[in-house]
Amino acid sequence: MDAPPLAINDVIREGNRRVARRRTAGVAVVGTLAVLAAVGSTAVLPRHSSTSNDAKEDGLAAAFAESQPTYSIGNTVYIDGHSFTVDHTLISFVQTTEGIVYSDADFNVWASDGGNETKVGTMDESYGSLVGDGSRAAWLNDGSPKHYVVYDQATDQSAQTPAEVSTRKERGEFFDVEALDGATLYSMDDRGVVRWDSLTGDLDVLAAPDQDQLEVSDVKNGTLAWSFQSSSQGEPKQEFRVGADLANGSPVVSDSNYVGIAKLSPNGDFLAAEVADGVPGLFDAHTGSAMAFDPSGYPFLVMYLWTGNDTIAAAGIKDYADGSDESTWVFDLLTCRVSTGTCEVAKPGFATMKDRFNLPVGAALDR
Repeated sequence: MDAPPLAINDVIREGNRRVARRRTAGVAVVGTLAVLAAVGSTAVLPRHSSTSNDAKEDGLAAAFAESQPTYSIGNTVYIDGHSFTVDHTLISFVQTTEGIVYSDADFNVWASDGGNETKVGTMDESYGSLVGDGSRAAWLNDGSPKHYVVYDQATDQSAQTPAEVSTRKERGEFFDVEALDGATLYSMDDRGVVRWDSLTGDLDVLAAPDQDQLEVSDVKNGTLAWSFQSSSQGEPKQEFRVGADLANGSPVVSDSNYVGIAKLSPNGDFLAAEVADGVPGLFDAHTGSAMAFDPSGYPFLVMYLWTGNDTIAAAGIKDYADGSDESTWVFDLLTCRVSTGTCEVAKPGFATMKDRFNLPVGAALDR
């Protein structure tokens, strides 16, 4: 399952799970329910040993606590006018309220707050996705048997529960972590869509394996956002819904059947999602209705990280056009607001396609 290099469009546009599926299939596209009650077998792992004690820049802790948006260029992480360099090759990362959790080229998982850096696990090489929420991050660990791991960067403690992936792995089918809501992890494995509370050990199977090709995009404050294949009216098509459970939910209203990367606000009230390649939309996560939004001046704009219930960070390209020279693309960092339906530039020209840069989406960008 060697993964070819990813194009940034794949990751940003499609999100971690769809990108991972393409990686396994060896395809790179340029352009990004009954509930079965069970008790999960949960183990709380010991604290980890810190691997470095560099001088920590003043203001970093506050910036992470306030969920200011991050990005990285090479192995240097930038946040709210501050920066720090991690000790290993940064391949992908998620942002927490305490710092970042990232994977390196050898699929080791590290936690860094900008001063101390700690190895907190290893990642399965098939997909290698990270998901995060609050102070926590989660992944599917390497080894046999495989386990899901939820790591709390605030306490430096981890919990794990067994993952069942052998059948899907043999078939070359998708399996991985999908979303983290507080301490509750959502994943896909042989059992289907699995929900595991890493604090209580409770585990539920929310959907059977391959049920309508269902994929959970995000979960926040108990609100789920998911896609599935529908064939009720002839030709199969992708549908996208939001709601409190996978048996019901409200359809997300858009001008097309396409929904790319989709992120729920921390309170679960709003959904930011692509309605076409690089074309964002805002939606009421309770009704699925579209909300007013005008990304004026940015033909390519992807909202990728909520920094509050009203604000979300976005990466935009002003001079983007299909077929244009990628080497000329310059990315601006923007802040978009639900209350106004508009965006403003937070940092112009923070990266180009020539830079080895990353965003905290939990999957590797183009190399």
